[in-house]
Amino acid sequence: MEKDKRYLWVLDFNDLAVYNYEIDYSEHQPTKELIKILEDVGHNTEDVEWMLSPYDKAINATADLRKPSKYLENMKNNRRLNTSTDR
Repeated sequence: MEKDKRYLWVLDFNDLAVYNYEIDYSEHQPTKELIKILEDVGHNTEDVEWMLSPYDKAINATADLRKPSKYLENMKNNRRLNTSTDR
């Protein structure tokens, strides 16, 4: 089974911190193995959110806070399309 590097990102609500762990990962790795990794390093898995990513760095989106997101723009455009009285 071929293993790749992945990054296990953890948002821990206990200490209000974000953690990033580099792990060896295979496509068929069971979720319970990932949860065991979290428990082994001391996370309470009841109070975290986690995800796997191929990226080792977070995106600093602070500068983008002043710009409307593409998601919100699409929502506005779709709302305009769906509010037609020509039904």
